[in-house]
Amino acid sequence: MDTAYLDPAALRREVARRQRRLIPVNLVVMVLCVAAVLSLLFLPLFSVDLAAVYAAVPASSEEGGAEEGAEASVGDFLAEIEVDISVTGLGLIEVGLVEKPLDALAEQLGGTLAEASDSLAANMIAAAGAAAAEAGLDGVDTDALLDDLRALEEAQGSEQADEAIAALVADLRTQLGADVVTDEVAADLQQMIRDRYDETVSHTGGRFDSEAFVCVALSSMVNGSEEGTGEVYTSYTELLRSFLGELPGGDGAQDTFHTVMLAVSAALLVFIGVWAVLFLFAFFRLFAKNKRFLMWYVKIFGVFPCLLFGVLPLVGKAVAGGEIAAVLGAVSTLTWISGGCWVLLWLVSIFWAFPIKRKIRALNRQLKAFG
Repeated sequence: MDTAYLDPAALRREVARRQRRLIPVNLVVMVLCVAAVLSLLFLPLFSVDLAAVYAAVPASSEEGGAEEGAEASVGDFLAEIEVDISVTGLGLIEVGLVEKPLDALAEQLGGTLAEASDSLAANMIAAAGAAAAEAGLDGVDTDALLDDLRALEEAQGSEQADEAIAALVADLRTQLGADVVTDEVAADLQQMIRDRYDETVSHTGGRFDSEAFVCVALSSMVNGSEEGTGEVYTSYTELLRSFLGELPGGDGAQDTFHTVMLAVSAALLVFIGVWAVLFLFAFFRLFAKNKRFLMWYVKIFGVFPCLLFGVLPLVGKAVAGGEIAAVLGAVSTLTWISGGCWVLLWLVSIFWAFPIKRKIRALNRQLKAFG
């Protein structure tokens, strides 16, 4: 036994010194907790690349008829969109805790799509132009069409709208080539965009924007509103709410979805909550005489979001193969951040905190022996 510790007062001073060495441990743990909680709340639990999904499972259009044309048009549009549909932890919790989760889900996904409205509209116009010219879209840079599209949004009156549409078609023709987009094709495309423009403003009280432009066009393609039937929607939220509301199963499916989302939200709150509890323990122990605290609950539950949204899709992709693997390959996640925090927490616990705690326990046993 170290003779320096034969004196109880010296022993207590050594315990206090060892306790102070836990302060930086607590601070590091707090940083890991904050990073994990913020990532699980505000970063995507999962993101889906819609273009990659469409490429993996292309729309079937072999049955012919008018329905085939609609599917092909929507398919051409989906094949070129460059946007990810993402759901954050906070968004998932909000969906699970409301009475109508499908409506909440439609609103969230609609908001994500609305942020990329200009790009979506440009992609749709490019797809329509390429289809009219019977050309591919590989060489089309839709970003180059965005200025023309914004000019169309800002157009005042029919004359300015025609000028913006003409510029849009001219830029698309330059990219595809004048030999591909002939004068006749360009005229037809210009008229088609003008018709879509007129149809859009007729449903928005004279206002034109990219979101309404895309949604009115998709309403026409999917619901047959061009023939005077079906609903016309001017926002992604309305369009998605209509689509989700028509899922098979009726009210029973809605109730089942509500129950599932409530369970998922509760589980996610637990996974986030354990990190939050650990943060509080680490924080308050900074000001306590005994700065030690337990971490077992985070070590058990903290890895689950990364397992569910990160590891399982990777395993499924490796096992499934085919289209399922391709679809899973279009799904990404940022729960790897919380997973990294979990790994670092284990390392901090094993190689930093545990040796200090073990020495403190040994010193406390010596103090106890002194009575």
